[in-house]
Amino acid sequence: MLKLARLSQQYKDDYVAARNAKFDEVEAEANFDVAATKLPWAQPFIDHLRANRDTLYGGTPSELETQIGIIEAHPDFQKFAAYCNPRPRGKAKNKKMEALCALVERLFNYGKLSKKAGPTGAYGLVKAHRQRICPYCQMHHVNYHMTDKSLKMRPPLDHFYPKSVYPYLAISLYNLIPSCEQCNSRIKLAKNPLLDRLAHPFNDTPALAFATSWKSLTITNRISSPADFSFSFDGVCPESKKMVKFFKLNKRYEWYNFELLDLVNRYNKFMDMAPSLMKSVDRVAYLTGFSEADAAKRAIGLFLLDVAKTIK
Repeated sequence: MLKLARLSQQYKDDYVAARNAKFDEVEAEANFDVAATKLPWAQPFIDHLRANRDTLYGGTPSELETQIGIIEAHPDFQKFAAYCNPRPRGKAKNKKMEALCALVERLFNYGKLSKKAGPTGAYGLVKAHRQRICPYCQMHHVNYHMTDKSLKMRPPLDHFYPKSVYPYLAISLYNLIPSCEQCNSRIKLAKNPLLDRLAHPFNDTPALAFATSWKSLTITNRISSPADFSFSFDGVCPESKKMVKFFKLNKRYEWYNFELLDLVNRYNKFMDMAPSLMKSVDRVAYLTGFSEADAAKRAIGLFLLDVAKTIK
C-alpha cells in the first residue's frame, strides 16, 4: 500500500470551514427536527457531533478512531453505533433510529460533496491530493481530468471507515481515499477495515512493503511466454500480509505476467551486454524503465522494482 501525504494546513482549514458552514446551514433548516426522532438522547448526540465537528471533518486517522471509540463507549450513543453496524433493512428498520440516521446523513452529506466541483468539493479534494496510482493495489491509475465540460472525471473516493457504519465520518477529510474502481467497488465495498486492523493510507506508520518470489522459473534466457514461470506476491510484515489478503493482490497481480515477461526479456539483454557497458548502466532503471525513486508513481512500479532487484 502506498502512503499518502497529508494535505496542507491551509487546505484542511478551508475544507473544515466549508463543512462547518454547511453544518450550520443544515441544522438551521426548518425541517431539521431532532425532537421528531422521539429519542431522548438524540439531541445530546447531535450536540456531541457539533462540538467535535472540526475533528470529524479534519481529524487524523487516530483522532477519527478516538471519536469512534467515544461514541461506541457512550451509554446512549452506542445505541446509534450498534444500529448502524450493520444497519437493518426492510421490516427490521426502527423508525426512530432511521429518523436520527437521516439527520446525521444530512449533516455529513457525502452525496452533495461528491458532486461539488469547487476547491473543497470532491473534485477539488482529488486535485489537491495529486495522486496518480491507487494506494490500495498500486496497479491502476486514478485519473483526474477537469479541463473542460467534455472531459470531467475523478477517481472514486473510498470511505476507509465505511459511511454505512460511521455516517458521521462520511465526509471526513482523511476518510476519503482516492482509489481505483476495482478496489473501491469490487473488493473493499463497505467492509470495515477496523475488524482486520488494516493500515490506513494516511497514518504515520511506515509504508508497507511487499516482495515477489519465484515459484517456478526456467533459465531466464529460455523464457518465451508467461507459461514459463510463476510467482508469488506477498507482504514482508504482518500488516503488509493483511493488505495482500484483504485486496486479493496475489491473484490480481497474476494479470501482469506479460509485463513481468517484458522485464525478463530486458534482463536477458542486460546480461548480454559487454562487462564494460554493463557497469555504466543503471540496472534497475534499464529493467523497469523508471528510476527507483519514481517506482511509487508508476502502475505496478513497486512490484517491478522488487523483481528488478532480485532477478538472477
